[in-house]
Amino acid sequence: MIYYLSAFLVGLSLCSLTNMKSLDDNVKKTILFLSFIPLFLISILRYNTGTDYLVYSTKQIPQVLYGNSNSVEFLYESIIKIGYFLNNDSYFWIFALTHLLIFIFCYLSIIRANINYTWAYFLFFASTFFNISLNLMRQSIAISIFYFCIPFIYEKRWKPYFIFILLAMSFHTSIVICLPLYFLNRISLKWFNIRNISMVCVIFFVSAMPIRALINLVIQRIPRYAAYNGNRYDNLATGIGSYFNIFTIVSLIILFCIVLNLKYIKLSVDSRVKSSVFLSLIVITVITSFYQPIIPNANRIIYIFLFSTIVTLPYFIKLIPGIRKLILNSIFIILFIFLFYNSIIINNAGETLPYQTIFMN
Repeated sequence: MIYYLSAFLVGLSLCSLTNMKSLDDNVKKTILFLSFIPLFLISILRYNTGTDYLVYSTKQIPQVLYGNSNSVEFLYESIIKIGYFLNNDSYFWIFALTHLLIFIFCYLSIIRANINYTWAYFLFFASTFFNISLNLMRQSIAISIFYFCIPFIYEKRWKPYFIFILLAMSFHTSIVICLPLYFLNRISLKWFNIRNISMVCVIFFVSAMPIRALINLVIQRIPRYAAYNGNRYDNLATGIGSYFNIFTIVSLIILFCIVLNLKYIKLSVDSRVKSSVFLSLIVITVITSFYQPIIPNANRIIYIFLFSTIVTLPYFIKLIPGIRKLILNSIFIILFIFLFYNSIIINNAGETLPYQTIFMN
């Protein structure tokens, strides 16, 4: 754990310099870029760290190199071939290129969202996205591309949005569920009040089990996914799941904290569309968290939306005035430290502990 925390704290200390109002925007962007380097080095210098490290090293990468193109999506197949071309004695460059894409798109997402860089960097790590990206590598590329696409939603630019989502699908097809999210820009900010949100949450909570039954009927007819029913990825079947899991707790607190403070935020017409899109993503995070114990391997869906807090949460914190901002800062910091502690330190999600480097091999 010391490797992760040391790299994170070095980067966070550097990133905190971006809060200096006297600095030029380009200087702040450069500092943010440099802040990511310690964690980037941690990601590319690892060895046998993460559940899927051996899956990639012993199965998916060799299968692609032996001509089996069905094991991964075609753009990631290209990454494997390029990385192997750069060095055919190891898979180092394959992992390096993978994480380079993740970091670049996350960096660009933060820049494009026009948010507090320090908060975004903190959430990049504390939301567990960094550690999870060491495991779900292809999906993390797709997720980071989706975050890059979010501004296209509130800017109402459908062509680049769909192009980049298709690009993301070429790394991991799960991101296909983000295609209809373009239409979030149709939702009015007036809809986001306690009554409406509570009603939606109750409806989706109550419908969780019937939806599981429906999903079971579907996936049992798809050989590739039928094995997920009742196996270790099926939280309900193994007794691990709980409706109010860690994801539900975190996302509900975030949602209601922001909605309760909306009346204190002054927004332009354009900002109202952006705020509505960001709030919609948080609502979707809550809804998907209800299905963590219901849908086999549902964490892969939840992660797509939970990690969107990297861009959505700093945006709202930036807008909330006065003492309320200080209070919410404290609540959210404690909340995400709790999430990280529970997910990574206690439960070792993605099996990224203990950390090992290529120099230990």
